[in-house]
Amino acid sequence: AQRTAGGDVAIGTVRTWRDSQAALVEYFGTDKPLHEITTADADKLAAWLRTEKKLAENSARLRARHGKQFMAKALEYGIIDKNPFAKLAGAIRPNRERQVFVGRDVIERVLPECPSDEQRLLVIMGRYMGLRVPSEIRAMRWTDVNWANWTMTIRASKTARHKGGGVRVCPIFPEVQRALLEASEAAPDGAEYIFPTLRQSTESKWFSRAIARAGLTPWEKPWNS
Repeated sequence: AQRTAGGDVAIGTVRTWRDSQAALVEYFGTDKPLHEITTADADKLAAWLRTEKKLAENSARLRARHGKQFMAKALEYGIIDKNPFAKLAGAIRPNRERQVFVGRDVIERVLPECPSDEQRLLVIMGRYMGLRVPSEIRAMRWTDVNWANWTMTIRASKTARHKGGGVRVCPIFPEVQRALLEASEAAPDGAEYIFPTLRQSTESKWFSRAIARAGLTPWEKPWNS
C-alpha cells in the first residue's frame, strides 16, 4: 500500500506480488522462518510451481522473480544472511507460439459483434494505436486528445516510474479518427473519460465472445496480440 501511495508501483504490480506471496505461503506454510529457507528449498519450490501448480513457464519464473525480490529485501533488513532465491531463473521469455497477427479483415469482422459503441472504440484503438488494455485506457481523458494535430497523450502506469514518466504522444491514425470523433460527439456534456465504463472493469471476456460470434477462433491473450 505504501509503494502504491508513493506512486512508484502500479496497482497491477502489487496484485502480482500478492499472487506470488500466496504461492510462497502455500508452499512453505505460515510458520517457516525465512532464515531456514535454503537454496535447495528454492529449487524445490520452482519445480513445484511447474509440476504441482501447473503454471506456465513464464508464470513460474515470475513467482521466482518476486520471491527473489522479497528475499532481497529481507537480506537488506538483516533478517537473513543470504538470498536462497538468488540463482532462480526469473527472466520472462517471449512465447512466440502465443503471438498472433490480427489483420484488418479480422477486426472488421469482429467490430459489428462488439456489444457497445464504447467496446467497439476500444477494439479499434487497441488494434491501430497499440494500447495496453486495460492499464492505459483507465486514465484516458478527452482533454488528452489534440484534435488539431490528431494526436493523443497516453499515460502508461506500467512505465510511470521510468524515464519520461510513462507518458507518450501517439498519432491518432486515420483508422481511429472517425470512431473517436463520433464517440466525442455522443459523449454527454462535461464527460471526462473516453472509456467511462470499461475503465472501471478488467473483465474482457466479451472481446473473446465477439471474436467467436464473428465466426473466428479466439486467440490467446487477445489484447496483447
